[in-house]
Amino acid sequence: MVMGQVSKMIGATVKRKEDPRLISGEGRYTADVQLSGMAYMMVLRSPHAHAIVRRIDSSKAELHPGVLAVVSGEEVNGKCQGPLPLFALMPEMKFKDRWPMATSKVNFVGEAVAAVVADSPASARDALDLIDVDYSPLAAVVDMERAAQADSPLVHEDLGTNLCYEASASAGDPDGAFRDSDGVVSARLDQPRLIPNPIEPRSVVASYERPTGDLTVWVTTQNPHIERSLAAQVLGFPENKLRVIAIDVGGGFGCKINTYPETIIAAMLSIQLSRPVKWVEDRQENFISTSHGRGQVQYVEAAYKNDGTLQALRLRIYADLGAYCQVISHAIPTLTPSMAPGVYRVSNISWTTYGVFTNKVP
Repeated sequence: MVMGQVSKMIGATVKRKEDPRLISGEGRYTADVQLSGMAYMMVLRSPHAHAIVRRIDSSKAELHPGVLAVVSGEEVNGKCQGPLPLFALMPEMKFKDRWPMATSKVNFVGEAVAAVVADSPASARDALDLIDVDYSPLAAVVDMERAAQADSPLVHEDLGTNLCYEASASAGDPDGAFRDSDGVVSARLDQPRLIPNPIEPRSVVASYERPTGDLTVWVTTQNPHIERSLAAQVLGFPENKLRVIAIDVGGGFGCKINTYPETIIAAMLSIQLSRPVKWVEDRQENFISTSHGRGQVQYVEAAYKNDGTLQALRLRIYADLGAYCQVISHAIPTLTPSMAPGVYRVSNISWTTYGVFTNKVP
């Protein structure tokens, strides 16, 4: 502000400028994008939490009327320049690369194994039922504390453990504070998983223009700039030729921050067919393939004085990462200790956080 200038905004009631358009039904979302020659993508997802994929037979689906292409993991992943990127990696962290589709093994109910693109949503949906996948189920682990035990079934056998990381630290003098306290109270806190469940499900429209080499992607995302960078990196596509457009977003709650496999698959199919490709998840897909939140078990010890003063905290936190890390999902549980004191002044705290893989949605 300029010295002496009076602000018209501070302390004033400011009306949201987008409200009249949204509440009158004039909002425009990714699923509303209609382009000439549009094709429609549907994704076949695993019904098993953990299984070997023995065989995928798409011959009947390929012959179904209206079907333009059927792709599986071998084809899609083989065209990628790398897996979905991760950030905020921690020392000695163990993880498995996540690719847009499963190939030889699925690790959660809802993991993509094939995709169909057709000239109508109905044709694509019908063709999904014609794909025959031969699964050999494996033991699944869905309890994060059980997953952390040495004899647990493994989500990723080649890692030799379900423990992605163990992060310990402290502040102040928690041991001294516990010694000097008048008492200690302990609790096991179970914070269940949640499904963000925005009113608008995830959706993508990808349109490749062969004459110019430009790729435009409309996507329901909270993170359009990072979406463009990550999609270009995975596809091996020039970032300056890729435009990402987020129109109105009908809720996100954090689940639309990630870059998802469907963005990559739709873009790849649009490039292959030289036609716009649209994918809109249904509500069941939202439950089993869009990121979940939370999912922690916390063992807490609190040292206190008889006057009610909270002296110190000790925390042991198990965080359910699901089957894969994605973008920065693995780092989110490390925020828990910083929030643990809540509104109280606690100078002494120690914690250990275990990031654990399970056969569940990331």
